[in-house]
Amino acid sequence: MGKTPRPSAVQFDGIGAGLHFPGAADSTPEHVIRSIVEAAITPTNLSTTRQFQLRHIRGLDTINDQQVAFIPEFLYLLDAGLPVIAGVSLSYNVKGLGDPRFPDFANHLLLSVQGWSSSEIIFPAKAGRLVLTVAAGMPPDEVRRGLEKYASDVKQLAGNDTYLAYIRPFNEPLVMKQIREEVPFVLRAELDLIVRIIDGVHWVEDRVL
Repeated sequence: MGKTPRPSAVQFDGIGAGLHFPGAADSTPEHVIRSIVEAAITPTNLSTTRQFQLRHIRGLDTINDQQVAFIPEFLYLLDAGLPVIAGVSLSYNVKGLGDPRFPDFANHLLLSVQGWSSSEIIFPAKAGRLVLTVAAGMPPDEVRRGLEKYASDVKQLAGNDTYLAYIRPFNEPLVMKQIREEVPFVLRAELDLIVRIIDGVHWVEDRVL
């Protein structure tokens, strides 16, 4: 297998705080989402949009015999030729009777969605990140050198043998497969999945757009 080009040295953490996109009448949601995704994968270009959807995700719990809905989350999904479906998640910040700034694209989270099933949409992965478990006793410097062609940065997490690798967004399944096959000291390579409360909570999602 040929060498994988080393990713950009710019660390990507999935948070789009500080990015502002025009709210002109001709800026459709699809145009804005494509702009956000393209900014994350530069210099790679997106292909023509195959599918573009908006999903409403919420958790439902029962408290004192009454059903309570969690604060809603809205997830834009863009299928445009990437190895995964690009997700742009917007939170809903309630003030009074609603969110006066929604949709606020200046604060978004990029997610990597593996497919169109409800479980894949409700429990996506954080874009541009992999969680790696390495062989016990591996020096951190050796771990970083061994992963430098796959990741722009590697950070050690709590527990000496667990690391977070920052990679090019929306290429997680491909890079994960390469690391598993080519890096012998990596014992496990996994997606950095979104963690949700599941004890007694029923998660649902509906298509809005």
